[in-house]
Amino acid sequence: DHVLWAVADERGALTSEVSSGTLEQAANEVEGRRATLVVPGNDVLLAEAIVPGGSASRALQAIPFQLEDQLADDVDLLHFAVGAKGKSDNYPVAVVGRATMDMVNEHCAQAGLRPSEIVPETLALPKFDSEEMGDTTWTALVDSENAVVRLNGYKGFSTDTSMAGIMLDGARQDLPEDSTASMVVYRTDSHTIMPAPENMDVETRACESRLSLYASGLASAPRINLLQGDY
Repeated sequence: DHVLWAVADERGALTSEVSSGTLEQAANEVEGRRATLVVPGNDVLLAEAIVPGGSASRALQAIPFQLEDQLADDVDLLHFAVGAKGKSDNYPVAVVGRATMDMVNEHCAQAGLRPSEIVPETLALPKFDSEEMGDTTWTALVDSENAVVRLNGYKGFSTDTSMAGIMLDGARQDLPEDSTASMVVYRTDSHTIMPAPENMDVETRACESRLSLYASGLASAPRINLLQGDY
C-alpha cells in the first residue's frame, strides 16, 4: 500500500529525491532502470551451511535439510537462497517463507514492476571492514520501534529495539576467541537509544533517509539475491 523509492548512481549516491506512493507509481517511475527491491529484515532468516564440494545448485538441494533443525516451518514451505561460497565450503543462506515470496512477486506483477534483485534490508546496510586482524565492525539502523543489524559477513537480524542489546550480546559471544566487535549505529530519530553490550565501542550517526543508507550498502557490500531457484 505504501512504498519508498529513489534513483542512485553506481557508487550508491542518490541522484533523486526520495518519493513515496503506491507500488504502481514506483514501477512507472523506475521503468527501464535496474530495480532492487528491499524487503523487511524480519521476514528473512540469515544462516550458514557447510556443503563440501559441488556447485551452488547442488548446495541448494542439500542446504534445506542441513538447516532443518534450526527452522520452525517445514522446509517445503520455505525458499532458500545462497550467497557466494566462502572458505571451508561455507555458504551464506537466506531463508524466507514461500508464501511471502509469492505475495511479493504477485504484488510486483500486478504493479508492473520487474525487480532484478530482492534483498533483505539486513544485507542492504553498509558493511565496514576493519583492517586489523580479529576486529569487526557491525552496522545498525534503528528507529523508535525496530533495530536492523548487519553483523560480519552475511549475518544479521531484525528485532524490536528493546531486544537488540540482548541479541548483540549473544552475537558477540559467538565471535572467535580474542576477537572484538564495535558498531556504527544510524538513527532515524535523535531520541532513539540503541541498547548495546557493555564495553562495546559504538559510533552514532544520523540517518535522514533509509534509502540513502540502503543504496550505499547495495553499492559496496556483498548480499544475497532472493530471486533464485523457483523464483
